Amino acid sequence: MWDLPGPGHEPASPASAGGLSTTAPPGKPWATVLTWTVVRRCTALTFTASEEKVLVADKSGDVYSFSVLEPHGSGKLELGHLSMLLDVAVSPDDRYVLTADRDEKIRVSWAAAPHNIESFCLGHTEFVSRIFVVPDHPELLLSSSGDRTLRLWQYRSGRELHCCHLPSLQEPSEPWSNKRFAASRITYWRQEDCVALLCDGLPVVCLFQLDVPRRQLVYQQQLTFQHRVWDAAFEEARGLWVLQDCREAPLVLCRPVGGQWQSLPESAVSKRVCAHLRENWAMLEGEDPPWPALQGHVQPWARADAGSRARNAAGSCSVGEGAGPVVGVVCVSASASGQQSCCEPGPGWFP
Repeated sequence: MWDLPGPGHEPASPASAGGLSTTAPPGKPWATVLTWTVVRRCTALTFTASEEKVLVADKSGDVYSFSVLEPHGSGKLELGHLSMLLDVAVSPDDRYVLTADRDEKIRVSWAAAPHNIESFCLGHTEFVSRIFVVPDHPELLLSSSGDRTLRLWQYRSGRELHCCHLPSLQEPSEPWSNKRFAASRITYWRQEDCVALLCDGLPVVCLFQLDVPRRQLVYQQQLTFQHRVWDAAFEEARGLWVLQDCREAPLVLCRPVGGQWQSLPESAVSKRVCAHLRENWAMLEGEDPPWPALQGHVQPWARADAGSRARNAAGSCSVGEGAGPVVGVVCVSASASGQQSCCEPGPGWFP
């Protein structure tokens, strides 16, 4: 899932890279090919399905598009919200742009004419932290919120199909059962229509089965770890990788065994990645909550997006850091194999 930098391709510090931290896989050096300056700090970004554009959401509630095909062009304002945007996604056919904001709304806009709104997905009672279009079922959307729910939508109509109240899945005896939290990652495993939900600052990952015929989410299991979980991601061939706040054992691989998900013994691959993470551990520590406006309303994010920086350290993409008090940088990198990636400021870089 993650490539490691080879000799001569160690991560550069932001200072030495002029505000950019770059890494490269062995034999396939990564190079920065496009860099754009944006008006406000980025809160989320994504490629379009065609990979011809990068959509950038910012703290003022606007979404700008940057053309990969016209590298010297400036960003184009596509749409705007009245409040800070926290996530942006694109439908697999590039017809719709989906945006989530701090004021509980999910908006579905036409990509070709963003002033035309297809629908709103309304139902969350607090900020919407993550949205995720299900790859194998492109009509379905998953969303998470500060109201501690995971919801399934038919987003073109704005219809809510199912709602999971996360506190009801926890045992009263668990030390975090009374804490407020927000989901910081939604990831999906195509093999078994499995959804993993990571909540900020908690040492757990919740697993759900997406029952497509019944249009509902079925709770399966809660994976508990000894340390706070920073990130989680599925690799189709192996299972669920979990990054935790533990320098000695930062990475855990989990797979279903006999119908129950379990952590597996450390393999050669995980040992190699763990060794690289330990070498770059300082980069993962000491971050502030990504959304200062939400401090006091939710538990500290506890470096919830550190997993993206861990993947950066492991050679999957570059990281761009803002150059000034209200200026952010979007950077697009390409490897020798032609693979592209985009990057955004980490949580500690939001003003």
